[in-house]
Amino acid sequence: MLRRHSVGLDGADAEFCDLSGRGLSTAQVERTLRVFDTAVAVDLSNNELEQVPTTIPKGIVALDVSFNLLASAFGVERLKVLQELNLGFNRLSDVSVLEYCPLLRCVNLSGNRLQATRGLETLVQLERLNLSDNLIEFSDALRALSLNQRLTHLTLRGNPLVMKTDSRVLVLDMLPSVLFLDDKKIRAAVKCKTTETLSSTKSLSYFRLPAFPLSEQDQQ
Repeated sequence: MLRRHSVGLDGADAEFCDLSGRGLSTAQVERTLRVFDTAVAVDLSNNELEQVPTTIPKGIVALDVSFNLLASAFGVERLKVLQELNLGFNRLSDVSVLEYCPLLRCVNLSGNRLQATRGLETLVQLERLNLSDNLIEFSDALRALSLNQRLTHLTLRGNPLVMKTDSRVLVLDMLPSVLFLDDKKIRAAVKCKTTETLSSTKSLSYFRLPAFPLSEQDQQ
């Protein structure tokens, strides 16, 4: 969504900072990011980051740090206005730090080592959540997500849980706000919902679609 203003390693006035696929370490990225104070979206995917860089501009709304070596999401809590976050394909077993990013609307946690969703239940703006290819085995691990009343899109494929015959029914009963499960529409929005709530079913525009496997267009 910000590609027309994207800049690689030069240009301090860029809205979109693209440092993806460069094999950069955390220290190298931290030095480079110091000149991108005005960036609102940062793509650091496909590098060799072992920590979330501390020099990421605090005002960004979209961050992609997928396909790195992150064992912790610590550092993301600085980004108070973040709305889109891709932490996919790292080494995360805990993402409770995300509770300090209250404006998050879309979160991709695919390809990690998560067994639970602790911390996500506080994200009242959360609409889309990708938990595919993790280690979630029991439906109770998702129960807290019932507090995310705006959550309409959920991806669970690739977890041990989905191998159980009754998992789909349990998840749908537990999470009544979910309208799309694994990119398939499973029910319509309840008519009594307000216009504001219904608007949350609209797709977000991702700046890096391959790293966000959630559908751009809702299936009819």
